[in-house]
Amino acid sequence: MACTAELLCPVGDQARREWPPRCGTFFPLIPPADRLFAAVRPIAWPKVTMRSPAFLLSRPCRRAYDKPVQPLPNILLGNMPHTQATPVLEKYLRELKQTGRRALITFLPAGDPSLEATRQLLQVLARSGADVIEVGFPYSDPIADGPLIQAAYTRALRHGVRADDIFALVRDWCTQEARAGQHSETGGQWSVVSGQGPGVSIKSRPPLLVAMCSYSLVFRQGEDRFVERCQSAGFSGLIVPDLPVEESTGLATRCREAGLALVQLVTPTTPPHRARRIVECSSGFVYCVSVTGITGVRERLPEELVERLRWLRSITDLPLCVGFGVSRPEHARWLRDFADGIIVGSALVSHLEKAENLSLPDLLSNVEGLVRQLRAALDSPAAMSGTTGGS
Repeated sequence: MACTAELLCPVGDQARREWPPRCGTFFPLIPPADRLFAAVRPIAWPKVTMRSPAFLLSRPCRRAYDKPVQPLPNILLGNMPHTQATPVLEKYLRELKQTGRRALITFLPAGDPSLEATRQLLQVLARSGADVIEVGFPYSDPIADGPLIQAAYTRALRHGVRADDIFALVRDWCTQEARAGQHSETGGQWSVVSGQGPGVSIKSRPPLLVAMCSYSLVFRQGEDRFVERCQSAGFSGLIVPDLPVEESTGLATRCREAGLALVQLVTPTTPPHRARRIVECSSGFVYCVSVTGITGVRERLPEELVERLRWLRSITDLPLCVGFGVSRPEHARWLRDFADGIIVGSALVSHLEKAENLSLPDLLSNVEGLVRQLRAALDSPAAMSGTTGGS
């Protein structure tokens, strides 16, 4: 009998009948690793409900994780028009590289310690030298986030932060930055969507924003609507860690049509054949995970990271940006010779967990100090040699 596989919902049949779950109650169904750790049960084809290509995997599809992946026909989404326009995020990072500037990408969990604090933190990161800011959409079951970011998301959800609040905040901030650019001393015009402006140098441009979220939020609103909301709010791209590359065709196509990047991750355990598939499907930049495991502050980075970056450079010309564990100026100096940018998250979030014992001005000052140190390390004329970024 023809069968497929349905992922079992760990919170019971009632939640499955109420699919999709409300924001803040979602559980990760598909981890962003190269193996699937989900319980499955066979069901007959007549009983299959085509909820989403990301949540229905047949047994042959699951076996494909352990062998070279062939392009799969997107039978659920159909053939959609393909456009070749380069996303703004990718253009911007290439411009930075041409000027010799390494991208500083910072992560900010929206709503922690409050939405107003997030608004002010965006301003601090912008003036401190961040080129791109990942805005994290809180959800209750982080996929690969360490304790610091998990706790930040929990605090934000406890405060009642929802996706609508984040879109509104980002739209207001981008509008404010656009108006500020129109009246700058250089007289340059800043476009939130295109990221181009005559008379505005790269260093004086506002940072581009990238939405980092679980696919549950995208699926609940629908890919078309979510991408449209990201574009209208002022985002330049998306990072969806729990969306496997085999299931990303639909969202990638919609992002391309909207001029947005869909950044995908390559981990230390990603097999070479799968890494090739990921970089082919990625846009904006390739998110190079430095370590095996979850996010978090680390003293040293693995020595084999350099060889992995060199190999990735041999198969793609997309910008390579390194995240997970990058937290110190020494890391930034070491990586600037091998990567096109660094991604810093937990080191910044560690300051947010101290918000209860600090005034907001002190919190902003601490974050600004760290970002300026990282920016100075990336801009240093020569990187440290013979070290993995440790002291």
